[in-house]
Order: sequence, then structure tokens, then C-alpha cells
Amino acid sequence: MKVFRIQSLTGARHCFPRYRRGIGKVCHLPCFGAVQGNKSITTTRCRGVTLIEMVVVIILLGIVFAIGSMLISHAFRSYFAGRDITDAEWQGRIAMERMTRELRAVRAPPDLTISPGNEITFNDTAGNTVRFYLNGTTLTRSEGGTTNAVPLADKINSLNFYYLQEDGETAETSTASNVYYISVKLRVVDDNYDETLRATVRPRHFEKLQ
Repeated sequence: MKVFRIQSLTGARHCFPRYRRGIGKVCHLPCFGAVQGNKSITTTRCRGVTLIEMVVVIILLGIVFAIGSMLISHAFRSYFAGRDITDAEWQGRIAMERMTRELRAVRAPPDLTISPGNEITFNDTAGNTVRFYLNGTTLTRSEGGTTNAVPLADKINSLNFYYLQEDGETAETSTASNVYYISVKLRVVDDNYDETLRATVRPRHFEKLQ
């Protein structure tokens, strides 16, 4: 391909492509050059990125970042929800195990005080007066008085005790000597967790004394 070279008065040189017959324009990129002594320096300016292409790229990057942030946010929410569920479940089950273990150690039916449904008081085999009750949303155990109260679990929505006679079905509400079984219902509620735990206990010494 032949290129016409035009020298301007300022020393700049402009190159223009030559049209060939039957072919059309051979090169569509203009080149600019300058003359320095006996040598010519030629540079070629290539086509850049258009504004529309930049806008499209920005939109695509925004979509990718939005999807990525949603996935990361969901992962964090799942992690914190799982942690809360594990903590609430662990507290509820540990508290239930503690209560049922101590209820098996009630010394005798006369040592059991049939209290309102959300608390229980009894004397264990060592002669200690033990009380389980709900203080707000905290399951609390006291021994020998409220001054020795110890929290066992948080986020407890409800606590109920039921007293059953020998057949295991008839409820006893007044006479402790008729009680053979003690049933406990504990409900644990957290932001992402809601479970009700139940257990029925027969104190070890009730059968021998009745």
C-alpha cells in the first residue's frame, strides 16, 4: 500500500491512506508523525473505548457486586442464626437435665410443696431446700433461700410443673402425698429458635415410702 506524505510548515507530517481501485480504502486509521532531523517518527492512534461500553461494564460490575453482597449477607445471617439456635438449645437442655436430676432426689412426698405451676420447692435427700422458678425470662435455682439464687438458663418463655397420681394421668393439685410423678415443661424462645422441652420424673424414694 502506498501512502501519501504531506509535510506541514510546523514540521508535523500527516499520512493519509490511498484508495485502490476496486478495493476501497485500505486503512482507516490515520497516523501522525513528526520529522526529527533526517529521521521520521511515526505513531498510530488506535480506537479507544466508547462511553456506551464503559456504562455497560459499570452496570455489569454493579450486578456482580450486588449478587456477591447478597450471598455474603445470607451466609452471615445463617451463621448467626445457627449460633443463636445452638446457644438457646444448649441452655434449655442443660437446664432440663439439671432439674430432672434433682427432682429424682426429692426426699419424700411430704417434702414436696405443690406450688403454682411455674415453680417448685422440695427438700432433697441431704435436707437442702431447693426451689426452681422463673424470674422474668431466666430459669433460676435457689437453695436455702432467695439469697443463694443461681441462674440456670436465659431466654425461657415459660416454665410449668405438673403433679400426677399413681396412674400417671390424674392430676394432683393439693395433696403432696398423692403425687407419684412430676412433669416439667420448659419452652425456650429466641429470635430464630422456639422449642418446648418436656420430661416426667418419678422421685426414687416415693415408691419406698408410699
